[in-house]
Amino acid sequence: MGSGSGSGSGSEFGSGVATEEVEASAPPELGDKPRILLFMRSGRDRELLTEALSDRYQIEATTDVETLESAHPFDCCVFDARGFNRVAGTIQSRRALSAPVFLPFVLLVTDESASTATGNAWDYVDDVIELPVPKTALRSRIANLVERRKTSLRLAERERKLAETVADLQLKERAMDEAPVGITLAESGDGENPLIYVNDGFENLTGYGSAMLGVDCRFLQGDETDPETRSAIREAIDAEEPISVDILNYRANDQKFWNQLTIAPIRDEHGAVTHYVGFQTDISERKIRERRLEVMGRVLNHNLRNKMNLIEGYTELLRRELDDDASRKPLEVIAETTDDLMGIAEAVRKIDHTLAGSPTESAVDLRDRVSELVSQTRDRYPGATFELSLPPRRHPRRRDGGRTDDRDRRGGRERGQTQYRPEPHGDDPCRATLTGLGRDRNSGQRTRNSGARDARARTRRDHADSRGPARHLANVLGRQQGRRRVLRVDVG
Repeated sequence: MGSGSGSGSGSEFGSGVATEEVEASAPPELGDKPRILLFMRSGRDRELLTEALSDRYQIEATTDVETLESAHPFDCCVFDARGFNRVAGTIQSRRALSAPVFLPFVLLVTDESASTATGNAWDYVDDVIELPVPKTALRSRIANLVERRKTSLRLAERERKLAETVADLQLKERAMDEAPVGITLAESGDGENPLIYVNDGFENLTGYGSAMLGVDCRFLQGDETDPETRSAIREAIDAEEPISVDILNYRANDQKFWNQLTIAPIRDEHGAVTHYVGFQTDISERKIRERRLEVMGRVLNHNLRNKMNLIEGYTELLRRELDDDASRKPLEVIAETTDDLMGIAEAVRKIDHTLAGSPTESAVDLRDRVSELVSQTRDRYPGATFELSLPPRRHPRRRDGGRTDDRDRRGGRERGQTQYRPEPHGDDPCRATLTGLGRDRNSGQRTRNSGARDARARTRRDHADSRGPARHLANVLGRQQGRRRVLRVDVG
């Protein structure tokens, strides 16, 4: 391009004759291309510059100073001498808006304008390009500045993410340091797991602080620490599995305390265990309360049985002395109430035993177990009707594309038989609905010698007929499944 001619070979960019000034153009739809702002009058120079750069960049042209003063987005700003003289004082404030990201400014000068425009231009701009200049050189110098900005953007984004990560880590560290429970981190190793971190809560709980870093946490154990609990912890760590136990530990002053200890492995991105995190909570007061309740429960249960046996004995003596039915009726009520209280006490004992016991470690096929128990209970109560609802079983397909028969779908609703109806029950793993009256085959045996005792037995059997099968099935299942299964029994 020839200087000032508006035409030429196309290998150089020069100044042309300016034409009339136009309003700032609206920014084009921005894509992935960097944005170049041409702050110069409309004319041949601006047209040639747009033509030279538009294949690589989004081009926007303006002469509005407010565009620079605002946060209008661009990646490089190019001035001519006149435009630079208008906005030189605005450049630094515009850089501040972009900080810490680099924002380049370029000044284009001719031989005539170089002496007046370049005196202090380098204090404001990042490059001064004298015209005429080869097109390739112009594009290369603009590209270098744009690439610097891209690098600055990437670095700024990394610094932002790093700052967020550091702030997040600091927040988590403060949360661990100030947690109301003891928290420890230990390295993974064979036989030894030295501590690398203890929080303030651990020091407040045990009396041990940073001086114990590098030592295995077994220093909390003592003579009265349960060996089985020790072994369970060691086995879980060796198996790289989490564990939660109540363990008797010792503080730095040799004071004993009950520690609710939870240990969990920490794995890296490949699944390998690198560390273990431990949580310690003082549960000494809870253990004392549990012990007191246990003693009180045993005493109350013992006293209740003694008193009930005493009442039952005196009731039997009175029954033998009385002949008329009217006088024996209140005694029957007393005897039945006594049995009910004894039954409640036994039920409470069983519930307490179940809740206090350890959960079953091995998996149980609940479907087969329930079916077996229903069959046993049906044999014991032949007059009852059982309806057992189970989740649907996945049936294997036959080679011909059909499904195998579902034995759980068969069965009638006849007295003394069991009906199976597979259906989902949400939180209920199984649900047994018992309808009709059933009597225990053994319930007809005479347990008392007198006619009054037989009458009482008949009265109690009539009352228990409707609940006997359900209670039996619930007791057996509750004893077998412990806390791992839920049994819902509806008596029809």
